[in-house]
Amino acid sequence: MTDSQIQQASPSAKQEITINEARYEELKEVIKTLKKSVDRLGLKAQQKSDLQAEIETIDAQMASSKPKATVITECLTSIRRILEGTAINIIAPSLLSQIVALLGG
Repeated sequence: MTDSQIQQASPSAKQEITINEARYEELKEVIKTLKKSVDRLGLKAQQKSDLQAEIETIDAQMASSKPKATVITECLTSIRRILEGTAINIIAPSLLSQIVALLGG
């Protein structure tokens, strides 16, 4: 297992995840595929808007000198929820499995 953290009963503890180069490249590819697929996913207007907002947030984090892994993780989790609602689409299951892999589960 890589990039996994467990914290238990530590109220003042702090966790920090770093995005290593391999995961960064994988994330870039998933985001690139998502951008190309947005119009073909069959999303409702609100879902499409939400998906684009999450993608833009990830793009902004990736452009940062210190990307916040927690923000990226939350965006990926949100994207996963959006795609789970469109799992009947041919494109969505592939993207969904890539996102689940990035989330570590």
